[in-house]
Amino acid sequence: MRKCRSAIKTYSVLLLLMVSMPAYLEAAPRPSNVAAAADIIATEEQKEAYQDVEAITELREQIRNDERFYKLTGSAPYLEFEKHEEFLNNIIDVEENVIPDANRKLDDWAEVYGTTAEEQSAAFEKIYAEGLPIQAAALDPSWGTDVFADHYAFINDKFAAVSATRLVCADELLTSANTSISTIEAVLPEYRAPIYEEALKELNLALKYDSENSQAEELIAKIEKDSGSVLEERDEKIDAGKWPGQFDNFAGPGDVYDLSEAALEWFENDTGEKGWADSNPLLVAVKGDWVSAQKNRLGETIQWGLPIYLAVQQEDGTDIVRVFSLTIITREESEIKKEPPFTGAWVGDNFDMRLGNLPTSSGSSGGPFILWKVLLSLSLLALGTVAAGSALSSLNPKVKELVDKLLPHQAMIGAIAATFGILFFVKNLLVMAPFSDILPQLLAVITGLVFGAKFFQEKSKSMHTPEQLSGAVGKANELLDKNEEKLAKLRVYEVPLGYACLAAGILHLLSGGATLL
Repeated sequence: MRKCRSAIKTYSVLLLLMVSMPAYLEAAPRPSNVAAAADIIATEEQKEAYQDVEAITELREQIRNDERFYKLTGSAPYLEFEKHEEFLNNIIDVEENVIPDANRKLDDWAEVYGTTAEEQSAAFEKIYAEGLPIQAAALDPSWGTDVFADHYAFINDKFAAVSATRLVCADELLTSANTSISTIEAVLPEYRAPIYEEALKELNLALKYDSENSQAEELIAKIEKDSGSVLEERDEKIDAGKWPGQFDNFAGPGDVYDLSEAALEWFENDTGEKGWADSNPLLVAVKGDWVSAQKNRLGETIQWGLPIYLAVQQEDGTDIVRVFSLTIITREESEIKKEPPFTGAWVGDNFDMRLGNLPTSSGSSGGPFILWKVLLSLSLLALGTVAAGSALSSLNPKVKELVDKLLPHQAMIGAIAATFGILFFVKNLLVMAPFSDILPQLLAVITGLVFGAKFFQEKSKSMHTPEQLSGAVGKANELLDKNEEKLAKLRVYEVPLGYACLAAGILHLLSGGATLL
């Protein structure tokens, strides 16, 4: 019975405490900020300690949530070489804009609480020795004596990881360069230049991460000594590199300049993963005629390819341009035409050249091609004016005046036109395109010989010795003598031939290398 009464009394006391505690806590002040909480603390020293705990807690949270620290873990992240600059700039940003201000605060706190966890915990235990009101202890668990030390260590560890990240990135780059150079003896000398160059880039970047890395400095000195002649030869090749220009016997369809512009536009807009747009495409030139890129089972072409040259500036600020030999391809479909739009490109060889040797546009890149076109066209126009002179003179007094000026030189004009026609044909044979521009060539040779055969013979006899005339020149003269009557008969058709020369000269100049013209 007594045990029951004792239990009832104990239960009654506990029940009374449970009922009265909420009222007590409700009556007690419940601060909503640091200043209010500090008001219920006994001493000024305790108030300052509370505020310092709150301040270091806030600083810790700022650093913990700062995205700039996410990859700065003290280990080297996997990065493509071109991404290192952005990563290094992130480190510099943290070092310049976060760490200095934070360190000033840490130094101020260290003067009060010490620098080690033991010193800081002991300092807070001493400050809290007089005890704290129950309300303040319940408000924030950060009142534990180890919390300040934990936050202080967390922040210092984060800053130490930034420095460590610098060093490990430098070591990774040094290791990569060392690996490349250690095996370079197995590489043919003509292929060593890019290896040396890449290693130097890695080492110079390593020094940006760690300016006191003596191993990187020593390896740079070794590479510069060993690679001197190799890099000099590479630079000479780059200096000698020339833009190939437009293919001067393009059989079509299409204009080489229009096709080049369409191809360049495709490269500039190829922004997908590993797209060409990131390589900074500069210029395109047509390299050859259309080729069949893909056929169906019946042997019918369902995709065409256009061989081209593409110049890109892969690194901003450099004066080196890389020229790729590619085949840019059309859509894939039945009865596909040889025309844009383009959908992809196959990569072949490449070479480097100086940016200063690159023309400003595809239109200015076909120097030899334009010269050949202009020379043959002008000779045809002059020859046509002479041949059709009798008919043209009646059209206009100014035309008659031009014809009268040219007629005394008709033999020389014919000889020049025939010469250009023959040379043009030989050039086309050399590039395996014998039927390209064949019509203007034939007209220049035939009509030119009609008017200039005698001029040829007279000049050849006056310019060569009898011994020389027994060779190819003499045989050419014999051939002209045998066909003198045939050429004379063609003189009857000089006006139609003249009109044909005029038309061919104009079309050849405007055709852009179309087949036959």
